[in-house]
Formats: sequence, C-alpha cells, structure tokens
Amino acid sequence: MQRKEQTFGKYRLGKTLGKGYQAKVKICYAPNNKVYAVKIFKRTHSEEKNTKALIQEAGHLTQLKHENLVNLVEILKKEQYIKKNGETYYTMGIVLELCTKGELFDYLLHSGKFTEEQTRYYFKQLISGLQYLHTNNVCHRDLKPENILLDENFNLKIADFGFSARLDGKDGSGFLKSSLGTEGYMAPEINEKKAYIGSAVDLFSAGIILFIMFTGHPPFHKALDSDPYYKLLITDRNSTFWEAHSRNKEKGFFSNDFMNLINSILAYEPQNRITLAELISHPWMKGKCSSNAEIKAAFATRHKQVVEKMDEEKKKKQAEKQNKDNQEISIETNDNENKDKLKQGGNNIIYAAKNKFRSVEDSSQAEIDNLIATYNLKVERFVAPYNEQEDFKQNDIFLNLQPDQILLTLLKHQNEFSQKIALSNDTYKLKCCKTDQNGELVEFNIEIKKNEESNISVITFNKKSGDYYQYLEIVKQIHTFLEA
Repeated sequence: MQRKEQTFGKYRLGKTLGKGYQAKVKICYAPNNKVYAVKIFKRTHSEEKNTKALIQEAGHLTQLKHENLVNLVEILKKEQYIKKNGETYYTMGIVLELCTKGELFDYLLHSGKFTEEQTRYYFKQLISGLQYLHTNNVCHRDLKPENILLDENFNLKIADFGFSARLDGKDGSGFLKSSLGTEGYMAPEINEKKAYIGSAVDLFSAGIILFIMFTGHPPFHKALDSDPYYKLLITDRNSTFWEAHSRNKEKGFFSNDFMNLINSILAYEPQNRITLAELISHPWMKGKCSSNAEIKAAFATRHKQVVEKMDEEKKKKQAEKQNKDNQEISIETNDNENKDKLKQGGNNIIYAAKNKFRSVEDSSQAEIDNLIATYNLKVERFVAPYNEQEDFKQNDIFLNLQPDQILLTLLKHQNEFSQKIALSNDTYKLKCCKTDQNGELVEFNIEIKKNEESNISVITFNKKSGDYYQYLEIVKQIHTFLEA
C-alpha cells in the first residue's frame, strides 16, 4: 500500500521546490510545525561526493546569520529518507529557511523590470548581504537572479552557497583560481581563466543584477572583449555603450548617477572597480527608495502575475505531454533481440531498450532513418571530455545515456527549441537559433560531453546572442523533454 506521507529524519516532507544534479529541494515540516526547505542529497552519488558538496555549501553557513541570507537551520549528516512509495534509504541533507515568494528571476521574467525605487530597495539589500559575507571572509561566486529569493515579506535573501569560498583563498594569498559561476554573470578575469579576488567578482555579478532589475535585460552577453557590448566598456567607449542601451527607452531613462555606478562596478580591471565601501556612499544609492510597505503592495500584485504565468506554463506542458502520449507510435519488432534494442548500421549508434529512453523508442522507424540520413549520424564522432570542477554550469543536464541516443532525441525534438540547427561533422555540437516572442533572434550552442570519471553524458549550453531570459526559457524546454 502506498504511503500518503514521506519523511526525512524528524521532518515531514511536502512538495518538491526544485531539482539539481546533486540534490533536490523540498518543503519540510518540523515536529513543532515550523516550515522550512530541505536539500536532500541524491543517493546516486557516492557518500564522499555528497559529503564534499554538503561541506562546500553548508560549511560557511554554520558561521553566518543575516537578514539578507537564506540562513541555515540544521545539517542532517545521515537520516532515513522514506519516500511516498515506501522505499527507504539513508542520506544527508541541509535544512534552510523557506523563502515562500520564490526567485527574483521569476519576477523579472514574468512581471518585467522594476522601477528605480524598487531596484534601489533590492540592490541595497543585496549589498547588505554581500557586505556581511565579505566581512566574514566569504565570497559567493554565483550571484544571479535565480539564486536570490524573496521571503514572505518580499525581502531579499541570497541563496545557494554551493560555489562559496574563503576570501583569503586556499593558500591565504587572497586569490582564487577555480573557474566557477554562471557565464552571463562572471567577471572577465574568471572568463579569461585568471586568478581573481572573490569580493571583486561578487560585486561584478551584483552590478549585472542591478542593471537587469532596472532594465529587464542584461548589459551584455559575456564579459569578454569578443562581446560587442562589453568591448565598449573595455575600450573606454562608455558613451557608445549607453547610447546603444538607450534605444527604445524614454529619454533620460538612465540617470548620470546610475550610469556612473554601473561603469564603476563593471570596469574591466578589478583594481578600477568601485569597492563596497565606496558603493554604499555613491550618489545613486542615496536616491529615493521604496518602503517595505510599498514593496509589499507592488510585489503582491507581481507575485500573483508570476503564479498565474507559471501555472499557465505548467498546464501548457501538461497538455503538450498528454498530446504527445496520445500520438505515441509503438515500435514492433519481430525478433527477441530487437525487442530489447534497435541497432542501426555497423557503427556505434545503438538506441535504447524499451522504456529506457522513450523519446527515441516512440519514434517511427522511418523517422529514425530519415534523421540518420539527413544528419549523417552513422559517422563516428569525438566526445569532448567534461571536467565537473572546471566545466560545471547551472543548466547542465546529466543523463546515464549514450551521446548518440541524446543526439537523436535532440534532433527529433528540434522544432520545439530551434528554427534552424547545424550539427558538427565530427563532434556532438549543435548550433541552434530561435526567434523569441519579441521577434529577436536567440542563438546558442548545445554540446554533448562525457564525464569520464562517472561515464555519465552531460548536455551543456552556451548562449551566443539574444535575450538572456528567452534563452533560459528555451533551455528549460530542452530540460523538459530530455528528463522526461
């Protein structure tokens, strides 16, 4: 008989809030009925690997407590996890404050940019949390709207300390070397694989978030001289940078103080960037700021919009899945071997057994043959190695499937995420593009790599041009059908 309730140690578990490579996050209820969020580490990873990830994320939080951080409640080193189906196993977890109003990212995506007063309110809270971290010798290294949550009063909380580190570095030199973070928010020195100062890269990411909150879009795609927008800042053509961003905006949208602050935060050379102490006393920071009452009123309306749009998306995906299920084509084979697998040609393209990889299995033989012929899939391709320490990005997808299977599935679903697709002749790299709802082109690359240590395939994404939020929506679509 199926259990109606699942538990993790002393906590009763509620709905799932999110899933990642290392763990999933669920609502949990303490014996005193207080509500928290719990990150439960997956048993598919070794205990050593889970322990390392737990220490990485929770280690710094044990010494920290601030109103603008998602604070640690408890570390669960080994607790029994009882699932709904009655299955049980022991694993580790982290209990954290629950932020009921969701990610800052969803408000920007579904309800649009903020007013200058609202932007200032949230940026001050972000800087307050950041200053506390840096004062306590901790840098975050992955600041972005997805890692900023809002509590029940719509106050900002910095979350996800999985990439956090000591500011003084492992060797005490004050420099860090690991290339970590999310591409669109990384400082140029990280993109260029240089040693860097943790406080400087955190502040750089905060500046990008500031720009996005106020405009609804990022200032550039990637902080490198190959990026046309960031190159303007590198080459001291700041006026041209602001002229470009002022198009399609009302006259005087950017104040001189705002432009000066962004220029100071996003400077190419770390030593030329404004410090936290200087930022706090900057003229823009002293402008009119929304009150908490004003934020509560405005963001209650925004929250309703966010929930409605997310519900619409969920229903749309459910309808699409139902439609797909109704149109499934079963593949019948005549011999016992082909009931277990489909093998094309004499090369290394082997497709999955029944129920192991439905996206491929549900294709008709004619469709498979057509894709193989169109994209010359019988050729042997080089699989690039994936180094988790150096290559990991938030949107990566980890699948226990062969690269050929994943490639075929991507090609089968290509019309769902790309209007035009180009496959490399000798690697598992796809160049894709799609026109977003505003008529602008979003260009991005997908590459299938292999983690040689675990023998897991990894699908990586790299945005080349276009709106960042529309790009993330496309990536979410791909996650949906690959992880089905």
